[in-house]
Amino acid sequence: MTENSFSQEFLPYNDNLIKVIDKTIQKGRDENKDTLYFLRGYYIFVNFLVDEKNVFNDMPDGFKVLLSKASLDLFAIYNTISSGCMSQSLTLVRSLFESSVYLTYINRDFEKLLEFYQNYKDFLAYHKWNQEKELFDLPKETEEEIVQKYESIKNNYSKRGPWYERPLLKDMEEHIAFNHMKKKRATFRAMCVITGNEEFYNRLYSTMSESVHGSSLIGSLFINEKDNISMAPNFSPFYIDTTAAFAILFLHNMVSIGLNNQIEKGHSEYLSYLRYSVAYADQLIDKGIKYKY
Repeated sequence: MTENSFSQEFLPYNDNLIKVIDKTIQKGRDENKDTLYFLRGYYIFVNFLVDEKNVFNDMPDGFKVLLSKASLDLFAIYNTISSGCMSQSLTLVRSLFESSVYLTYINRDFEKLLEFYQNYKDFLAYHKWNQEKELFDLPKETEEEIVQKYESIKNNYSKRGPWYERPLLKDMEEHIAFNHMKKKRATFRAMCVITGNEEFYNRLYSTMSESVHGSSLIGSLFINEKDNISMAPNFSPFYIDTTAAFAILFLHNMVSIGLNNQIEKGHSEYLSYLRYSVAYADQLIDKGIKYKY
């Protein structure tokens, strides 16, 4: 096939498919407009709390990092399902679920465990710098600061373990679910058990992880009505509704933890925000979405 003949075949196909894609995406958005409205609305609500009302200004940096990441995960989920990219949205829901579980665990002893989360970056920074000093070429004062921070926290972490390894292992020693285990490992699953998220983990997390790794388990998302491979956007109301519902619930959990911590400091005015957060998160479910997992 010559370059000219290829262009004669491809260019009309290209132009036609662009029109079809635009129409398909617009149709999918129109058919799911209520769900998309609620999903985007919760992202805007969290921005209202942060940017307009400065609700979390005096919260620790670790909390702000977790909430910002989770909020952007939700906004990314909104954009992926708005474009019919359902498999990609599951990857983001998994990330949002992880952040929600982390903050739920941290909330068991908020200040102490948040320090574990925050300071882990200094632990990692030291090891990265120590392995490749010649690449960084840092001023002596900066190097001394890295070493000083590391020395003050090094006993809280192991080099190959997650930030939560040591406190979680201690919690596991005191939890009945792990009494039968001779050798305990601080895994994300164990954290889900400790925080009461075991059912979510067992029924949702493995499926979302399979999506990340390209498992055939999610193959139905890429097959059309003729049983052929399909790269077309998928606007299944079931997938969109359940994905949006879980995204809002996970982020709502994090917002609630933040607001409750503010209320405990005497900021009773935040009670109204907390009530509204609960009501807004419930709207998506109240409108008739009955997800099953």
